[in-house]
Amino acid sequence: MKQDAIPKLITPKSAKGELVLKEVSLLFFLAMVLCNFFAVAQLNPHFRHFTAIHKSGSLQAPLITSFQVQGKERKISPSQTVEIEYYENSFSFSYTVPDLASPRYAYQLDGFDPIWTNAGDRQYVNYTNLPGGIYKFKLKATADGTHWVEMNDPVLIRINIPFYKTAWFIIVIAFSIFITAVLVIYFAQRMQLQRILMTQKIRNNIAGDLHDDIGSSLSSIMLMSDLANKQPAQTANYLNQISQTAYKIIESMNDIVWAINPDNDTVEQMLARMQEFASALLEKKNINLQFNTVLETENLKLEMVQRKNLYLIFKEAIHNAFKYADCNNVEVLFKQDAGTITLKIEDDGKGFDTEKKGVGNGMYNLQKRAAEINGSMQIVSIPGKGTTILLVFKITRTGSFTNNLKS
Repeated sequence: MKQDAIPKLITPKSAKGELVLKEVSLLFFLAMVLCNFFAVAQLNPHFRHFTAIHKSGSLQAPLITSFQVQGKERKISPSQTVEIEYYENSFSFSYTVPDLASPRYAYQLDGFDPIWTNAGDRQYVNYTNLPGGIYKFKLKATADGTHWVEMNDPVLIRINIPFYKTAWFIIVIAFSIFITAVLVIYFAQRMQLQRILMTQKIRNNIAGDLHDDIGSSLSSIMLMSDLANKQPAQTANYLNQISQTAYKIIESMNDIVWAINPDNDTVEQMLARMQEFASALLEKKNINLQFNTVLETENLKLEMVQRKNLYLIFKEAIHNAFKYADCNNVEVLFKQDAGTITLKIEDDGKGFDTEKKGVGNGMYNLQKRAAEINGSMQIVSIPGKGTTILLVFKITRTGSFTNNLKS
């Protein structure tokens, strides 16, 4: 047998060295596996977050690093509410988590955001045009997407409500609108009532004029007709008086119709009628007429009651001068001074004694008509030196029902 075919004897010493060699190889293999594992794990962000949390013990609460209102830095305190005016309600937060490279954030503004908003790794948030009210800003952060840590002290914010949206202001406005509506309704009804009363007053005045002037004239006509039948010798005289009375009735009717016609409500139209009447009457006795007017306002209008009584006062004064004064000259002055009308009629006739009996009825009629327009009437007459009639009253604008009613 050859020597190579004889089995090699394994001694205890050689067996021990081979075992050690195998253990070393196994440890080396495990070390290589761990090195490859950690090398691959470093590429996973979740693993990095986990290692960071492991190193620091736990994830710290997120912190507010900046709070700005309208782009200006504003200090905040955990124990105080931040107060913002309604016109500066644009604000922003900047935040972070200490000792953590890439955390993820979520935030919620109680009172505005219904749920939490996931901000990812964005480290700021901005709010604009929020309505007035109280809000609470909350912030939380996570490293692994599962475990979240909220900030320790949420930020309380109060945006002041503008005064025009406050409850007291709305109540005041609503109350003012209510009062205004009530006043509008009240005055509208009052104006309507005044129109009704004014219409009734006009009707009563017309009825009174018809009764006083036309009624008495018709009674005279009836009386003179009876006398003419009973006294044939005086028929011609009575017929002449009837004719004059009938003419007077027609003239009174024309005056009433003219006075209530709204087309004749300007002072210029009234003055033209007054001058036409006076000229036509006075020239029958060759009485000289001087008619002067001073008007400050063009197209000045008088309400119907003033226009009617002013014209009738003028007409009666001119008629008295024509019939009784025995004068050569009559001077008329019509003057408007601000809100006042002055009518002055002078004659150079024989005058009369104002205290004498028998002249009171004519003066009473003039005074009565002056009172109807809240005017003052002065009649100055001296025997042998003529007569002066002065009427002064304040202008009542057309449509002024209150003054009409008072008159």
